[in-house]
Amino acid sequence: MDANRAVEDTLRRAQNVLWDDLPSDQPTDDAVEGIRMLLCSLPVNAALNAASDTLQAFALRAAQHAVADRSRTPGAVINELWSILDDRWLNAALGIPHDARTKFNYRPR
Repeated sequence: MDANRAVEDTLRRAQNVLWDDLPSDQPTDDAVEGIRMLLCSLPVNAALNAASDTLQAFALRAAQHAVADRSRTPGAVINELWSILDDRWLNAALGIPHDARTKFNYRPR
């Protein structure tokens, strides 16, 4: 698989974990740990190192940075990940409609 495509797929998978965690009132440790394991895996790091410097690659690096500090609360990590992974320009680059969250009446935590 092409490295740039792997970066995009990883971002989509991380977004899916956030969406799956959406109904809960409290961010779960499981969601944060799942995203952490996904973003910091060896295949993802290898793809990121081989990928072009695109918006998607920068977003993935920012998301990795967000989950790197294990002393932060799950809520703080989830909030930062929402700001990174639900960016309107990133969503546009991934082909995701800008108002995708509104169909679930999501309100930021």
